[in-house]
Amino acid sequence: MKRYSPKKWILSLAVLAGLMGMWAGCESDKDTDVDNLDDYFATHPYVTDPRTQPNGIVTLKPANASVTFVGQTVIFTAVGGKAPYSWDAVNGSGSVAMRADNQGIYTATALEPNTVICFDTAGHTAVAQISTASTNSPSTPLIVTPSSATLIINGDTIPLVVTGGTAPYSWTVYDPGLGLVNPSSGSSVTYRRLNSPNNIVTVTDSVGNSQNVPITQP
Repeated sequence: MKRYSPKKWILSLAVLAGLMGMWAGCESDKDTDVDNLDDYFATHPYVTDPRTQPNGIVTLKPANASVTFVGQTVIFTAVGGKAPYSWDAVNGSGSVAMRADNQGIYTATALEPNTVICFDTAGHTAVAQISTASTNSPSTPLIVTPSSATLIINGDTIPLVVTGGTAPYSWTVYDPGLGLVNPSSGSSVTYRRLNSPNNIVTVTDSVGNSQNVPITQP
């Protein structure tokens, strides 16, 4: 019978332990890995919580969204985590700008899928997927006339008219204490300045497409 020396037994056990460690360290197929998310985090090493809890402590509303035309905007709201928040998009088919302390506006620069990422100051992240939905594509994009406005004095008004998209339309303002729209639905409304500073009017069609109108109120 062939006998192994103690040294050979120790070497065999070490090799077996190393193989078991490699198996245990492999990521499972269930890990969060969406589109170019891995590549994004690989080039952003400052993020302390890249994939272990992408939707844990911080969540986004809506959780996902679809875009149907270039220039469409989607407003995301961060819930939970530790403010202040920062925002980014994984690829160049869209960008995210701060709208409020806990909100970011995604703007589609190309009709392609994307991933929106929100970071809190503790390093936790939340992600939302941007998809394309051709079945809901309007024949023309939403266009508001005028696309922006400046109102100098409290009480000044401006008519806003929307075309394109899919009627009916609904209108909202970012801060009702700064200005109001009347009526709140229809293709034509009137915005009235109540106070400064600046405000934003948003029109949304029946399939969820939206367009923002910045109102400058110095």
